[in-house]
Amino acid sequence: MIERTVHKVNGWTAGGALSRPAGDALVRWLTGADFAAHREDILALVAADETGELEDAFGSDIAFGTGGIRGRMGPGPNRFNTHTVGVAAQGLARYVAAAGAQDSEGPGGGGREDGKARDGGKANGGDTVVGSPGMGGRAVVVAWDTRR
Repeated sequence: MIERTVHKVNGWTAGGALSRPAGDALVRWLTGADFAAHREDILALVAADETGELEDAFGSDIAFGTGGIRGRMGPGPNRFNTHTVGVAAQGLARYVAAAGAQDSEGPGGGGREDGKARDGGKANGGDTVVGSPGMGGRAVVVAWDTRR
């Protein structure tokens, strides 16, 4: 089924119904193990010949703007889904680490051995811990007061 679908996508790309970036991304999402959770949705779009939707979903990457990630939910690099959120989280974790945030200490993060928030658990305040398996399991603490 996947091979037939990839052949169909490659035909659309060769015929101009899909751009090369959209076709390449679509094949990557169809065949890559990292995207298996989205495969059924992609297969349904291809089976329905939704080339316009596929071009929009796979032809570019979702933008991260001042309001964070905003977009339609669904499969593809230009949609809000577990993959694109993970990529954004990884980018944030790398940025925070490069900015010199403190390493967390203790099981709950936040630099305390008891794992409690630095503000004693008061509502709407405290530290945010950003962690990523791609960073060797290291977590960094970003401290800001959300009560301001």
